[in-house]
Amino acid sequence: MKRLICCLFFILLTMACQKEMSSGVDSYDVDAIRNSNKVFNVEDSGLKVSYIPLEMSDSSLVGDIEKILLTKDYIIVRSNELIFLFDYTGKFIRRIGTQGDGPGQYKSIWDVSVDESEQRLFLADYSTSKVLEYDLEGRYFNDYSYKPFWWTFEAIDGLFLINPMNLFGNEAYKIKLTTYTGDSIAYFKNDILYTSQDNLLYPTVKCFQRYHKEIIFRQQFNDSIYTFVSHTKDLVIRYYFDFGDAHFPIELLENAENFRTQSVNYGFVEDITETDDYIFLHITYKGKNEKYILRKGSDGSFYKVEKDTGVLIKTADLYFWPKWYNNERLVNYFSASEILSKRDKITDDNLIEIASSMSDESNPVVVIATLDK
Repeated sequence: MKRLICCLFFILLTMACQKEMSSGVDSYDVDAIRNSNKVFNVEDSGLKVSYIPLEMSDSSLVGDIEKILLTKDYIIVRSNELIFLFDYTGKFIRRIGTQGDGPGQYKSIWDVSVDESEQRLFLADYSTSKVLEYDLEGRYFNDYSYKPFWWTFEAIDGLFLINPMNLFGNEAYKIKLTTYTGDSIAYFKNDILYTSQDNLLYPTVKCFQRYHKEIIFRQQFNDSIYTFVSHTKDLVIRYYFDFGDAHFPIELLENAENFRTQSVNYGFVEDITETDDYIFLHITYKGKNEKYILRKGSDGSFYKVEKDTGVLIKTADLYFWPKWYNNERLVNYFSASEILSKRDKITDDNLIEIASSMSDESNPVVVIATLDK
């Protein structure tokens, strides 16, 4: 009897954990978005931009940036298998962890997340299938083993929200919620299932975005965008994109050659970055990369971006497209070479001063922007 009760409890738990709510979901017609003639007016948008040059020293040589996180006190940069902390003036504070085989060391960074409520930074080491835990002072606390390993994750309120790696097309869940030690709390069924012939991994820019007290989740080749509600542990369909006849057929993922030759006939979401008032949408549509800005709300409008490369910051003649959204701020960066190539056209006084002291070897400049309503 006890065994039967335990089995029934597990079944009920499973049913509860796989609950997805989808009633009253908004949809965006991709054809309508693409056919809009409106152009986003940056000068009238209330876009406010700050430029933060990252201090360069022998301990803080930043190359290509894979991820930027913002906390109350720090800019956290993942670059070249290293994690750097800077303050909001760009002053270098410290590095987190070191490469190696010893305690508290890692071999290759797969992803990094911050649980600011716990003042903890978590670094996923793909080579060892471990997640290492540090505080923001750089002190190492623990590591946690995960097998099989996963794609990306967020640390939130003492738990890990995980997007498993779907290398073979048969991963059962698109999201798992676990304790740090791997005990399952909730999990949500995967809709992107296929029979892989090539074991080909399709990369993605990001899956999770923190949005106030919630987390927005985007699964590659899934037209639906989700909200993970942390206090109820529900996964809610937030909205979806209707690609119509260009809807991407999942079976194309089974064969690399078919994907290469036939995906140009379809469309899918590459990335989103969402604020209270806008959705910055990056799609691939019939072989072309396209970017749009959607104004949220009942009077929502669709805007084309002036250039394929992103939102034009007119005062600097540089192109800014938000890659991350942290603490109500849009985030990306300019490399030194980008800034120096536009140096003669820059009219922003702050950026002129930054450029005057830069060389091609200088660290990148973090760009943080906010948009007025």
